[in-house]
Amino acid sequence: MTPSPQRFRAYLARLGWHGPAHPDAATLTALHQRHLAVIPFENLDIGAGRPIVLDPAALVAKVAEPPRGGICYELNGAFATLLEYLGYSVTLLSGGVYSSAREAFGPEFDHLVLRVEGEGIWLVDVGFGDGFRFPLRADSVEPQIQPLATFRLRDDGTWTILERRSGDGWKPDYRFTWTPRRLADFDAMCRFHQTSGESHFTRGDYLMRALPDRTIRLRRDQLRVSVGIRTVREAVLESEDAWVGFLRRWFGIESP
Repeated sequence: MTPSPQRFRAYLARLGWHGPAHPDAATLTALHQRHLAVIPFENLDIGAGRPIVLDPAALVAKVAEPPRGGICYELNGAFATLLEYLGYSVTLLSGGVYSSAREAFGPEFDHLVLRVEGEGIWLVDVGFGDGFRFPLRADSVEPQIQPLATFRLRDDGTWTILERRSGDGWKPDYRFTWTPRRLADFDAMCRFHQTSGESHFTRGDYLMRALPDRTIRLRRDQLRVSVGIRTVREAVLESEDAWVGFLRRWFGIESP
């Protein structure tokens, strides 16, 4: 279903955007940064047993009103719907997230990312948590410097790999192809991440906000605030009351 104009207005208002929104690079950059800062990456519905439905109207309805967020399929799915409403050309792309523990990439449809056209061609991702704050130029393989990290896109012949600078080298975040996808193509992996014990989303509640100057992470037992790779604040949550308090203070969410 297509969201109503009222929903789109509420979505833009949540992002703090109250004026005209033209399909240009400046608007895309501003909305991308605001989305990461305001709308959290979070998996609370999975822990609560509430199913995630990959329908554009449902996705926009969830994030349009404070205080909820979602996982990559929800956040990038909703943002893609908003950008199309604003006049951008948007293509859904499938990727696999890199696991440092396994030293391997996830399968196809493990991650949803966006290709957006508007005064250029851009890689857009508001559903990765601590990722790039501004859209990346999709037609460049040169390093792209951002406030908290430097990123680049590397083509290995089959995949395009998103990497960030780490010390003197580069560390992969995820890989993807430029093959256009439909939202329904992600259904099976979305169900996997909601139900499988092998998914990290079923192993406990996790929330993240990517502000311009820092990243806030909240797990069941720990709050961590970091600037780049440097932790500037850390607190252990020793009770359910502490969890509820931190959830409310840092994310504006009442415990579900």
